[in-house]
Amino acid sequence: MITTTILEQRALAGDTEAQFRLGYRYAFSRKVGERDCKKAMRWWKPASSQGHVRAQFYLAVCYESGTGCKKNWPEALSLYKKAALAGHSEAQYNLGYSYLNGDGVRKNYRIALKWMMSAAAAGNDQAQNDLGYIYFYGLGVAKSDLLAKYWYRLSAKQGNMSAKRNLADIRVTNQNIASSRMKKRKSN
Repeated sequence: MITTTILEQRALAGDTEAQFRLGYRYAFSRKVGERDCKKAMRWWKPASSQGHVRAQFYLAVCYESGTGCKKNWPEALSLYKKAALAGHSEAQYNLGYSYLNGDGVRKNYRIALKWMMSAAAAGNDQAQNDLGYIYFYGLGVAKSDLLAKYWYRLSAKQGNMSAKRNLADIRVTNQNIASSRMKKRKSN
């Protein structure tokens, strides 16, 4: 393991990976009392501005949550977009989620779907679950139980408990619909 002193020397020399790792150490120190998100941000900013994708993502999380700084949705979304365009699936998910729910931006299901699809294709189980939700409720797309089940199943296979519950809810709903149709037929 590289010492913090050596990481600082490399970071000061402009090494973006060292800047990222140093920021990560400050943010996620094993010793809770030594965690310092402001210091982490100070190192992630130069790494981010030089295109370090993970630094962009973690800096965006800080701006979104107000951890180590004031909340700043425009900056968070800008950084999520940079990381998302570089293929960071969690950034793609967070960007899609923001557009799906109107967090920091106006709701836009078309843009949400685009980013959720990218994240889901990369194997992000949360995005797969949310795509199931989007198709189940027809949010900006044609409502489709078939596609909802497809995405829920993919997510559930990765252990996503929400997806497992959603699949169970669809089964119960479908059973209730079938049962009420049978009762209607018998009464006619």
